[in-house]
Amino acid sequence: MEWFPVKLLTGSFNRCGRDWGKNQGCFINPFCRLYLITKGGAHVLIGEREHELRSGNAYFLPGNLPSRNRCDDFMEVYWVHFAPQSLWLEYFLDRYKEVHVWPLDRLRFWKPVYSLLKEFPLPENSPGNYRLQSFFLFLLSDLLEEKPPEDDTPLLLRLKNALLFMDREYLRNPPLSVLAAKAGMAPNYFHRKFKEVFPGFTPHSYMETKRMRDAKALLATGHSLKETAEMTGYANVFYFSRSFKKVFRKSPSQARKEINS
Repeated sequence: MEWFPVKLLTGSFNRCGRDWGKNQGCFINPFCRLYLITKGGAHVLIGEREHELRSGNAYFLPGNLPSRNRCDDFMEVYWVHFAPQSLWLEYFLDRYKEVHVWPLDRLRFWKPVYSLLKEFPLPENSPGNYRLQSFFLFLLSDLLEEKPPEDDTPLLLRLKNALLFMDREYLRNPPLSVLAAKAGMAPNYFHRKFKEVFPGFTPHSYMETKRMRDAKALLATGHSLKETAEMTGYANVFYFSRSFKKVFRKSPSQARKEINS
C-alpha cells in the first residue's frame, strides 16, 4: 500500500485580482500552503509579519497561524494546500513558523511537475501524483535541513525512532513492548510520553488510523471488505468494520457508497 508524506488537499493554477482575500479578513488555516508565483504579486500576513509574494518565487506558508491575504493588482500562481500524514512531520511543521522562499529558477527542473496542479486532483496512483509527491519530498527536505538539529530534545529523538518504525510496520500492528524498545523506554513510560508529545493519539490509535486510511483507499479501488481487511492486517471482517467505523464515524459499506456516488 502506497504511503505519501503529505496529503494534497486542494490546488490549481489561478489568476488572482484585487478581490483576493478582500472579504476574508483574518483567519487561521489548519493546513500549510505552497504558492509558486509566475506573474504579479500579493501580500500575506502570517502571524504578526506581512510578507510580499513576488513573481519568480515559490513560498512555503506555515499553517495554524493568523493569516490574511491581499492583492493590490494581480497574481498568477500555482498553489496547493497540504497536510502532513506522518505524526513526526506534523510535529515538525507545527513548530516551523517561518515563511520559506525558493527562487523558481532553482525549481525549473520541477516546472513540468508543479504545472500538473492545473489538473488537480490527480488520481492517487497516477504517475502525475507520484511526481507531485516527489516534488514535495524535495521541498520538505529543504525545510528539514534548515531546522537546527539542536532544537530536537533527546526525548523527541528517541520517540522518532519508534515513530519511523511504526510508519514502516503499522500493518503488522507491533505490540507496545516492541515499540517501547525502539525508543529505549519501558512500555508504560513510552505510552505516556507518546501521548504527551502527540496529543490525541496513543501508539495503537496512530497505527490503527494509518491502517484505516489505507482501507479507505482500497475500498475506493473496488476491493471487497474481506480483501481490504486482510490487506490492512485484520483477520476478522467484523473487527475491521468496527475499527473503520471508530475512525471515520461510518461503516465501510457507507464509505464505499459515498466514494462511488
